[in-house]
Amino acid sequence: MPATSLFDELRERGIPTRSASAARKTNPRYGYAWLSGEIAINPLEYKNVLLILELSKMGTRPHQIAKYLNEQTIQPRRGKKWFARTVTDILNRHG
Repeated sequence: MPATSLFDELRERGIPTRSASAARKTNPRYGYAWLSGEIAINPLEYKNVLLILELSKMGTRPHQIAKYLNEQTIQPRRGKKWFARTVTDILNRHG
């Protein structure tokens, strides 16, 4: 599927995206990626964001979530392991 078609479909489904100038391209937050110059959901990472949110709703604390992700060998974007602070940041952005 061409990138423009995917982007159009994301828009039609109401999935949030935002424009950014080429000069301001930085790494998007975990769960998102650049797509045709716009930020869109990265399905490979976003499923982990949803898992983090679900575990939090069940009462699991950030350090326990980080431990679980590490035990399941779910890799963060950078680094080799998850930390409670990273999980907290994701929860604050999506909470």
